[in-house]
Amino acid sequence: MTANVVLLDLRRCEWCDSVLVRKRYAGQKLEAPADFYGRKFCDAACALEARRASRVSNTMCVACDAPAKTAGFCGPHYKRNLRYGDPTAGGPLRILDLDTRLWSQIDKDGPIPAHRPELGPCWVWTGQLNNKGYGLVCVEGRKRAVHIVVYEIEIGPVPKGLELDHLCRNTACCRPGAHTEPVTHAENQRRAGEALTHCRRAGHLYTPENTYRSPRGERRCRECGRDRDRQRSPRVKAAAA
Repeated sequence: MTANVVLLDLRRCEWCDSVLVRKRYAGQKLEAPADFYGRKFCDAACALEARRASRVSNTMCVACDAPAKTAGFCGPHYKRNLRYGDPTAGGPLRILDLDTRLWSQIDKDGPIPAHRPELGPCWVWTGQLNNKGYGLVCVEGRKRAVHIVVYEIEIGPVPKGLELDHLCRNTACCRPGAHTEPVTHAENQRRAGEALTHCRRAGHLYTPENTYRSPRGERRCRECGRDRDRQRSPRVKAAAA
């Protein structure tokens, strides 16, 4: 009689509050799956929603009114506490809006392009640069190229499928309109190649005598071509012998 009694192991999902049930008979040896008593959610969907919700903290930083992200602190105060042992070291935080951070680091009296003086002076970004010389600014927690941000503010979004080409050939410049032009990626790469004064392989100067066009219209260095022919000749002769 006792063997027919069904007992229930009950738990509740921590997200949707539904009941997690596992049946077992009285007197039956408990052989629940290893993950049953460690489960917090009824399925993967609830677990995913709970993880997403946990990223948005409802608690506030103990040193300011910003949402807490790590160890009860916002990002800047956590770094201060980690470095100095005191989240308030250095006084109150200087949190500047995008316009203040952006325009305070732009020098509008930059150099005038020698090959295109009609463009006028560059707007040189004096802040952080990446390894290719493009300016970077933090917008809503994400690093973005300065010349694109300024273009979007002054003119509007970059047309879909296009990218900005620096007509001044100065990657730190962010002057919209006059110095940056929306073009296709292929055209941008073609212009970058045409702007080179020396070949990339050996640094030979591109002169009319040292330049030829491939069937695809690409600019090539004649001296580098002769070097490749000289290196290839011994191998060809050795193979023929």
